[in-house]
Amino acid sequence: MMRRTKSKLCALLCGAFLIGCSTSDNVADTDTTVESGPTDAQSSVSESESAFSLESSASESESAFPEETTGAQSSKTGVLDYALAHDFISVMYDGDEDYEHMAYTGGNQSWFYNDQTGEGYYTLQEQGCGLMAVADTLIYMSLHHENLAGLTDVRPDENGVIDYETYSDYILGMYAMDDVFVFDEMFGGIMGITLDDAVRKCASMRDCSLTASWNKPDKDAPERFTIDDAKYFLEDCGLEEDDLEDFTKRTNTIISMLENDIPVPMSIGPGRYVNFRQDDLEFPVTTHYYIVGGMHLDYDNKTITLDIYSWGKNYTVDYLEHTLAVYPDASSFSSYILIKNRG
Repeated sequence: MMRRTKSKLCALLCGAFLIGCSTSDNVADTDTTVESGPTDAQSSVSESESAFSLESSASESESAFPEETTGAQSSKTGVLDYALAHDFISVMYDGDEDYEHMAYTGGNQSWFYNDQTGEGYYTLQEQGCGLMAVADTLIYMSLHHENLAGLTDVRPDENGVIDYETYSDYILGMYAMDDVFVFDEMFGGIMGITLDDAVRKCASMRDCSLTASWNKPDKDAPERFTIDDAKYFLEDCGLEEDDLEDFTKRTNTIISMLENDIPVPMSIGPGRYVNFRQDDLEFPVTTHYYIVGGMHLDYDNKTITLDIYSWGKNYTVDYLEHTLAVYPDASSFSSYILIKNRG
């Protein structure tokens, strides 16, 4: 994985971005470094809002800072890890599309449309990442929250793998609820302000006590990450105090959701880019929803890494890179759904 110093990262991300990536999904099977996800967050409209709740482990490995250090410092050392308490859902794909028949981490919207024959659900392929992120999150929660077992009927086999027919029926059933998952043609997908409503409606239909809020901080989140931590990690990046405070709230919300074993549906909006990384593969993504399943704060190297799930695969994202792509002029199109179990 490529590492950059924070000063170089700030210089890179505060510069201009080239706009206009393709919408191919099968990114992990190519060598290209200019791919993006399907169009499913929102379109470019000016706005400013921001901020991300079941059980996780916070492990800390001790290490000292170098003796000579300049600028902002932190009293914390080593790496703090926050992650979901269980492995993410596994789906065995054995459909008709040109994908290897194997177990994937979560689903892939491209399983539901054939580019060669034109058969299937084109809108789901091109704009379905928000629906997929919500669907996979609800399946995970129904499996690992006793009071939310009725949230879905999807269950894995004895090996912990969900069969494709069961998964496909569930996804297409959600796709058919066009009054719940509202695809906005003007924005090219499902807007976040309607996607959180879809979560609430899905929970209500199954008599499950769940709340969901788009682009809102969790006011009940413990302060694991302080404003001083924000200044330490984002030193010399030129962010205003309000942005640093907002970044602090976002980070504590993500951590709180992971500690409560709740996946975090997150997005990068139009005109903003973040690099997805998997082994030696790295490519920029824009206008896409994905799921955060882990956060790793490395106080020695001043890096924060997210573990994410998208297109049935595992990737990592540099959280500071993501943050600097969003700020200044933070966009509510680059945000997350705060989900809380009220049972």
